[in-house]
Amino acid sequence: MELRGKAFRKILIQRADRLGDVIFTLPVLKWIRIQYPGAEIHYLASPNPAEFLATQSLVDQVHSVNSDMGWMDVLTLARSLRRQSFDLYISLWNDPKMASLGWLANIPVRIGDSTNQSIGWVYTHTVRQRWECVATHQIEFNMQLLMPLGWRAKAGWSWHMDVDSTALRIVEELVTDANESAMSVVTFFCGTGGSNVPIPDSVIIAAVEQLSEDACVVLLGQVEAGSPLRSLTITGGINRLNQTTVSELVAWISVSDVVIGADTGPIHIAAALGRSIVFCPVRKSNLPTRFGPWTPHVEILRRDYLCRTVPPHVCLDPDCEALPRASDIVGAVERLLDGHDPMGYRMLKTLFLKESIRILVIVKSPVHRHAMMRLAKRWRSTGLVIIPVLQPHVSVFDTVQLCLRYNTLVVVCADMPRWKIGAVRLVIGIGYQYLPPVVARIALSVNEDETVFLGWVEDWLMAGSGVAV
Repeated sequence: MELRGKAFRKILIQRADRLGDVIFTLPVLKWIRIQYPGAEIHYLASPNPAEFLATQSLVDQVHSVNSDMGWMDVLTLARSLRRQSFDLYISLWNDPKMASLGWLANIPVRIGDSTNQSIGWVYTHTVRQRWECVATHQIEFNMQLLMPLGWRAKAGWSWHMDVDSTALRIVEELVTDANESAMSVVTFFCGTGGSNVPIPDSVIIAAVEQLSEDACVVLLGQVEAGSPLRSLTITGGINRLNQTTVSELVAWISVSDVVIGADTGPIHIAAALGRSIVFCPVRKSNLPTRFGPWTPHVEILRRDYLCRTVPPHVCLDPDCEALPRASDIVGAVERLLDGHDPMGYRMLKTLFLKESIRILVIVKSPVHRHAMMRLAKRWRSTGLVIIPVLQPHVSVFDTVQLCLRYNTLVVVCADMPRWKIGAVRLVIGIGYQYLPPVVARIALSVNEDETVFLGWVEDWLMAGSGVAV
């Protein structure tokens, strides 16, 4: 059934996940609002994002649900939704319970991802999403689900976010009272409140001390009772930790010149508002290509290849070398405040790719390793990280451990047998439940062009075959 041009009266959109994931769906909401101006748009979200969505004009009504509810609760919710007579259901999260809601509620048109074949049948229209392609951003995945309605990639997408005028006025008055002479407002988001690793307290305190000399520094977020940040007094700054509503949080971010934080919801609010961002993704599995803040002014501080955590999903060491340093944060803030030309789509995608891929180069002689060390030094200055490792005998076990140790998405080894490639990818993908690397059976030279090689990497990731020759 062709949906392009079809009128819909009442639309239900679902992403009952974390705040950052819901922020990534705002371009979907904007497109739907423009495409169907007379439709009533409802959103099914978990409690914290639901509070945020209630402040946004793109949504007419928000339904708050707990995604971990039992199947009996799902059936009860479905009966309630059935009585509201929705005619279009867009499932932006393929959780089995949430995906089934549209079918259980008897909504006639249901759109979702067909990757999981065990639940794909609950949709009337599906899009095959290639999650194995790490070069695709989460926003792009969300927009792909609008293709049955007529959206095409060449049309692009854009942000829209409302800022509460009352909260904004209060925030502006507080900034003026705290530091009337400040040339800029620099905001730290200190606590994630979720699964991501925040910037260490000691690093924030050291950076605040330096930045507060010229800027009005603001602390936002939720931190534990024992955190030294709770009682931190900032000269000419403002400490609002554990004190803001969602509307106030958005207002604070909207007046900030630079926002600093890990991969968490408020950082993506800052991206939607076009703020400059210092992005510090600590977790190895949070790739900027998938979850980076989509804003034309961003600096990424990512040193995950220094962390020895295996498997690489979590980092529990407070002294880990991969954590951001105060000097790095201050330098990034200063560069953003100095200003530079905004990045377009292609430049931002290239930055995300450089900050996501780690290239393990397996060499078999000290001479070749020395050449690759020279190449690594040259490429490092452009943001691209390669790690040359001397391994005369390529074993599956050692290659797996090296990939996990260095968070590798690309392995370069000219003569690795295909059976070993398959074994490495199988162990990493199934055994460790982590992204299996692409293995390139090529030889790199010391004069290799970084831009050309990056283009190859993007092609390999898009192909999804796992082997590049």
